[in-house]
Amino acid sequence: MSFKIQNYITINFNWKSSIYFLLAFVLFTPLGTVSHEAGHYLVAQRYFKKPTLHYGYVNYGEWKQQPEMDKWYSQHSDSDGQVYEEDIQTLEIYRKKAQRHGLYSTLAGPSQTILFGTIGFLLLFFNNSDKFKFKNWIAVYLAYFWSREVFIFLSLVITRLLTEQIPLQSDEVVIAYYLKIPLLLPAAIFGLLGIIVLTYTTFNKIPIEHRFTFIISGIVGSFIGFILWLRFLGPIIMP
Repeated sequence: MSFKIQNYITINFNWKSSIYFLLAFVLFTPLGTVSHEAGHYLVAQRYFKKPTLHYGYVNYGEWKQQPEMDKWYSQHSDSDGQVYEEDIQTLEIYRKKAQRHGLYSTLAGPSQTILFGTIGFLLLFFNNSDKFKFKNWIAVYLAYFWSREVFIFLSLVITRLLTEQIPLQSDEVVIAYYLKIPLLLPAAIFGLLGIIVLTYTTFNKIPIEHRFTFIISGIVGSFIGFILWLRFLGPIIMP
């Protein structure tokens, strides 16, 4: 069976549909960003004092057990700040616990994004109706939450190729650092899964007459939503 691209996409741009698609992407971009950060925030509340939720990041604040650790440290170290040899194991327990709580809080962001994306994907996967209704479009935009993982993976790979370095700012790299595994591994796993989800969603579920318009509108709408939220509205609404 030969591959025919026209079976999967037609170069047919519908201006009217593009307006709806574009506006939806502009809306879902900040929704995806804030819900991602809310995942960090909800878990950080358990382990850190007064974390704060912002437009594109979460400030964890002080680790809840830090005062306890500081008090213990002052009682089990010499005048040079060196922990007594017999107490080093206890110090490592504190440090590992702090790292573990940081890992949980960092992992919560991608987990929330992947959860919402997977819900959308499953709603589409188990939908066998011939009619594509409004609720199906909602599921499509939820499935596209996976696009964050694809973007993170590709941006890390490109940066690595161009600079021979891996930025340490993204959640996926921080997770790898905590777990002491190759820094690109979580991003690669999530990114490849995201590519599978988005490919299936786009070329198996979205009606073929809308696919080209949807893709173009998605690229433009996501860019507009990103700039609009992270550069203008976000810092004002959620500084």
